[in-house]
Amino acid sequence: MHNVTMKSVCAAVLLLGSTTVLAASPGPKAEKAPIAAALPAPTDAEQVAGLQKMCADNGPAIQKRQIEKSLFERLGKEPKIHTLAEKLLAAHSKNAKIGHFFTKVKKEVFVKNVTDFLVMGTGGKAEYKGRDMATAHKDFKITNGDFLAAGGDVKAVMAEMSYGENEVQEVVCALTSFVPVVVVQQ
Repeated sequence: MHNVTMKSVCAAVLLLGSTTVLAASPGPKAEKAPIAAALPAPTDAEQVAGLQKMCADNGPAIQKRQIEKSLFERLGKEPKIHTLAEKLLAAHSKNAKIGHFFTKVKKEVFVKNVTDFLVMGTGGKAEYKGRDMATAHKDFKITNGDFLAAGGDVKAVMAEMSYGENEVQEVVCALTSFVPVVVVQQ
């Protein structure tokens, strides 16, 4: 397990989009300071640890939102999830860091598997028939940096599709739960 530090928590904040933190100041008022100026750049492992901590800390809020309305419904059900899967493949394929993983991917198979996986995992009715995550990713030797690059694509595509902050957080946290089985190189 990684040592979770303020630096790693700030890294999670960076990935999910906030660019300022409250910096301690001598007076009764805290000043806003850019995160980049407040801390040295976190390592990939620290960023992933920060995401894991953020997801764990927000577990009760995520669970409450799921009870109120499933993520499946909030993502727009199967048709919009299918579009999300198509756009993720396009983004991943163009991504300089991870695009090489997608050169031989069959679009129809990838989109169907990702759609079914997300539908099933978010509360919809689908049967995922693809490989388990460890088997599907084992030959890629995925690093924390690769995982973060893919997560950046997820965040960007979901923002482009006008998903809310809560939905982005929940999808990122769901994917982050697979770090122990897909990231094989730190």
